[in-house]
Order: sequence, then structure tokens, then C-alpha cells
Amino acid sequence: MLALNRFAVVVLVGLLQACGGSSGTSNFTASADIPVSSISSQSLASTASSSQVSPSVIASSVAASLPAVLPEPAVSSSSQISQINSSVAAGGSSLSSESTSSLARSSSSNSVVLISSSATVLASSANSVSSVKNVSSIASSVQQVSSSTSVAPSSSSLSSSPSSAASTASSISSKAASSTESSSLSSLAVSSSSSVLSSSAVGSSLASSESFSSQFSSSQLSSSSEVSSFSAVSSSSNASSSVISSSSSLSSSESSSSVASSSSQASSVLASSASSFSSALSSSSVSSALSSSLPADFPVGTIDALPVLNIDTDGAAPIVSKDDYLKGTFSLAVDGAAPVTGTLEVRGRGNSTWTMPKKPYRLKLTNSTALMGMPANKHWVLLANYADKTLMRNDIAFMFSRSLGMEYTVRSQYVDLSVNGVYQGVYQLAEHIRIGKDRVNIPELKVTDTAADKISGGYLLEIDFRRGEALCIDSTHRMEPFCVSSPETLLDPAWSAQRAYIEKYLADTEAALFSDNFADPATGYAAYLDVDSTINYYLINELFKNVDGAVTSAFLYKKRGGKLFFGPIWDFDLALSNAGYDGVGLTDGWHIRKATWFARLFEDPAFEAKVKARWQQLKAEGKFEQIFQYAEARALWLDNAETKNFNLWPIFFEQSWYTRIILGSYDLEVQEMIRWQRERLVWMDAQLSQ
Repeated sequence: MLALNRFAVVVLVGLLQACGGSSGTSNFTASADIPVSSISSQSLASTASSSQVSPSVIASSVAASLPAVLPEPAVSSSSQISQINSSVAAGGSSLSSESTSSLARSSSSNSVVLISSSATVLASSANSVSSVKNVSSIASSVQQVSSSTSVAPSSSSLSSSPSSAASTASSISSKAASSTESSSLSSLAVSSSSSVLSSSAVGSSLASSESFSSQFSSSQLSSSSEVSSFSAVSSSSNASSSVISSSSSLSSSESSSSVASSSSQASSVLASSASSFSSALSSSSVSSALSSSLPADFPVGTIDALPVLNIDTDGAAPIVSKDDYLKGTFSLAVDGAAPVTGTLEVRGRGNSTWTMPKKPYRLKLTNSTALMGMPANKHWVLLANYADKTLMRNDIAFMFSRSLGMEYTVRSQYVDLSVNGVYQGVYQLAEHIRIGKDRVNIPELKVTDTAADKISGGYLLEIDFRRGEALCIDSTHRMEPFCVSSPETLLDPAWSAQRAYIEKYLADTEAALFSDNFADPATGYAAYLDVDSTINYYLINELFKNVDGAVTSAFLYKKRGGKLFFGPIWDFDLALSNAGYDGVGLTDGWHIRKATWFARLFEDPAFEAKVKARWQQLKAEGKFEQIFQYAEARALWLDNAETKNFNLWPIFFEQSWYTRIILGSYDLEVQEMIRWQRERLVWMDAQLSQ
């Protein structure tokens, strides 16, 4: 599964059968008012005689098929390539509609030359994202040719099934970072074979890119096995895109003549391109690993089996309460090493997640213990991620938060959980958010800390409409209540001074934020609220359109002698297109800034300018593209584990109160998440680049 998504995007172009016959249902229709580049069979054929493929030749091939929907998976053997070449030479009569896609309309005649997306995307993943030296020259040629190349979807494609629409070729329309050092080839990745590509999506994306070539500049092929796949031509096992039927605008004889004259040449082009790409890219001068430029915590390959966490409660008592702890023991076996063992207390946790069949848990170890490379602590949580059919939305959000440099981001690792000898599925063993040296690193208040230099911090707060703590302080400007997670004892009369302090600080913050002089750096909101952490929190939650952002599980902390900071982030299992309510399933529109604090902040032009500047900085650093690289790499890494999990929890066709779309498989869930997130990125970039 997801084998396609292991590589970076490159396309080999081949000519297919004449358009004029009955080739099955057409998902795409050529539009007369949309210019589509003409493709010269002579120029294509000329590459066959070259002993090596130059960047400009690659660019021409890539550009010619950019509008095409790219089928999957890639053909992995030379015999299959030869079989397709033979089919093309014979006029494509033996190729099924599953292995065909888009077109190029000749501007010099009424004929339509069908173009096969005959090489698949070599979509990026963290361990095998790749590209070529000198590939910026490829991108330059691509930009020139693709500017006049587009395809319009037919109405039938827009009404296709969820699985067919699950991944669109607008995946290639994501705006890449302008930095040539950090952007990757994967920004052109198309993650599903049955996609809908609109000319406007491609056009707007290409037009919005400051430098299209930057999307290619930093990826590199990292192994000979990738080089072999790099040259592979696409066959089709799952592809459902079909050739464009344009017979109404062509004479059958013109079309047949055009394709007949090109078919034999296309065959040699494909054969030559396959071998030349493989030869050229396998040389040490053009092949090097991208993994060195990616964060060290990116997953690599596919894990055979996850570490196993065994929890046994005393007397094998079932865990049925999220209020009362049960005593027990634990054993954590990692990579064949001696297991980490100990005693603990365990209970249920979560709000809506506790009502789901796969339960989340809270762990309190007897002794502070380091687990799976995470700093020692007694307090941990097990996230079930039942509602998240990709199992990784929280993981992706944590990765992105770390990449933005948030002062603290929850660490987590995947485990197979067994409770009292019974397998429970794939879980995320994560740090519990609390004050501590390796967590929210602020002073932990003592009851005696009442002096002016001590009482000001630290406080850990959570915006929570459920009012899940003993003390929750109501907003006077329609924000959800601010609940005090630490200290937990502020209702005790002995803590009255600390309680009075934090209540007043929040009141003063709101008074400054909603005052007439709220934008004054000295007396307005900036005197109370750390602006940088607020912007980072906003961008993370807005980009992923987190339905819970700023209403629940939204943490803040007050430093001693310092301001109020937003973070750490938490609770993203319904983000990244998972939920279908409150407008969060749409790729356009603002969500977080509807919260009154953020709505007010955006009334300050200086704040909005800082948000836009931060966005451009992250884009230039390639942070957005890393989201997609990480998602594809993590999905590949979980390939074996997720199968086992969903054999136990077969939920792909489950409809619940939060469900946006039913897709039916893990692969399609991942592909749809990536497709949605790319479209969301494009929309936000258009707004924040003005």
C-alpha cells in the first residue's frame, strides 16, 4: 500500500490510442476555450536517439503531461515497460481505459493527440524523496510549456464517487516554498490515480508560485532502487481515469491519421526514455540522499512491527472509568532490547474519545521513567486515534509544531497496546501536558509563592468549553472559559492570592485587547500576550482547520515575570479534513480567527502583517512541504501496523457524528487528507500573500 508515494514526481510521456473511438466513460473533456499545448511527435521521437536524457528533454516530457491525471502504481519491471511500448506502437489497442489519461490539443490542426501519463508520480516520502542535479533547468522548461497547458474537468468527473475524487491532480497546484534549498519535488505529487484536475487549479497554482523551479530544486534520488522506479512506466491496477473523448470536435480520419503517425515514434521514445533516465540518474554525480536535509525524526521505510506495550491490571480488572485509577504493571519492549518494566496506575481519559469503542488511557507510573527516547516522567497518555482513520493527524500536527519552534511540543511514539493480554490496536504513547523541566518549562507554584517576584508564574491554562478543571475563569468577551490546569488547588483558601492574581491578569489582558488603544505595543494586548507564540498557534490550527482550536484543548501558560504564551498544541484527531461540521471540511474560509480574541487581533494591521511575514518565512524554509513529505513517509512506515489495527477496528465505512467522507480504505484516507491539505494550503497562501 502507498507504494506510489515513496518517490518524487517525474513523468514520462507516451502517446495512446486515437480519440474518436468509444473508449469508455470520459472523466475529462477538452475545452475549446482553454489553450492546450501542442506536442510534436517528431520532437518527442528525437529523444529516442539520444544516448542520455538532458534536463530540457525531461522538462518537455514533464510539461507535456502536467495536466494529466497520473495513474498508479508505477510499473516496476522492464518487461512491463516493453509490453506497454508494444501496445502504444500498435495504436494502444491493448491498453485499458484504466491506464489512460489526459490530452494535448494540437494548436495547428483539429486533431487531438492523446497523451498517456505513462509514467507515474514518484511521489515524495521522507526516506526517498528525490530529484536530479541541474533540475532547476528542467523546472524552467516546465514552467514555459505548462503555462499554456490545461485541461477542464467534465461534469461526470465532478460527480464521481468519493474514492474517485479522493485525490485530485490539484495536488500539483500546491504553492512551493521559494527557497531553492528547502523545497522538494514532492510539491508536484499527485497522491491518487483517480483525480479531478481543473485548469483553474493548475493555472492559479503555477501563477502564484514565485519560482516554479524551486519546487524541484532540493530533492534527489537516493538509491539505485529508486532510480529503477524513476524510469518505470505506469500500469494500472487501481487507476480509474479515462481518456478524453473529443470526437464531437474532430473528424475520425484526422484523429486516426494523427495518432498513427505518432504511435511508432512514441514507442521508441518511451523505451529510450526509460533506459536513459535510469542510466543518467543512477550515476553518482546526480544521485544523493535528501534524507540528510530532512528532520531526524522523519520515519524511514516500513516498520515490521511496532514496539509492544503490555499493561496488566491487578486481577485483570477492566478499565471502565476515567475518574478512578486501577493499579497494575507495564512492560514496554522496543527493538529486541530488554523491556522496560514497572508498576503504574491507569484510568480512562478524553471527552468524546472516551465514548468510542477504542478507548484512550491515562498512565501514572510509580517511578519517573524514560520511554522510547522521551525524557523521564511519571505521567503519560495513550491516544487511541479511533476517529482518525489515518492514525496520524496528531502526529503530523506535533511534527509541524516542532518545526515552527514552539517552546514545547508533546513528544509521542507509536506502540501496539495490549491490555490484560488482549491486543487493543495501534496507540500513540504521548507525554501528558503538565509543568516540568522537559515539558511546559515554567516554575511550579507553591502555596507560599505570594511575593511579587514569585506569584506571577507559572500557571498552565486550558481554553475549554467543557469546563474540565476545578477553576474555570469566564471571559468577558465571548471566548470559552480559561480553566486552570496548574496549580489544581486554586479553589483552596490557602491559594487565594494566586487565584486572585491569575484572574486579574486574564481580566487585564482582555481589557487591553478590547480597548481603544489595543494596538499600542506598550499598553495594548502585546503588553500581556506573547505575539510570536500566538501567531504560531494560530497558523498551526488555522492551516489544519482544527475544529477544536481556540474552543477546547487550547493550552496557554503564564511565565513567572513574563507574558501569557499560547501552546502547547493538542487534540488534532478531527483536524486536517477529518471532521465535517462547523465548516471545517471546506478548504477555504477562516476558522480560528472566528474566535473573539483572534478576530480582534486581526483588526490590528501590525498583527496581520506579522502573520503574513511569518507565513512567508515558513514557506521559504520549506516547512509546509514537509507536512506532505512527513505524511507520506509516516503512512508508509505504518503500512504493516495499520493493517493489523484496522483488522481489529474495521471502521473505514463507519459513519459517525464527525465524519466528513467515507472512502473505504487506509490508502484513500491518507490520499484524501493530503489532497485536502494541499488545497487548504493553496487557499491560505493566496490570502496571506496579498
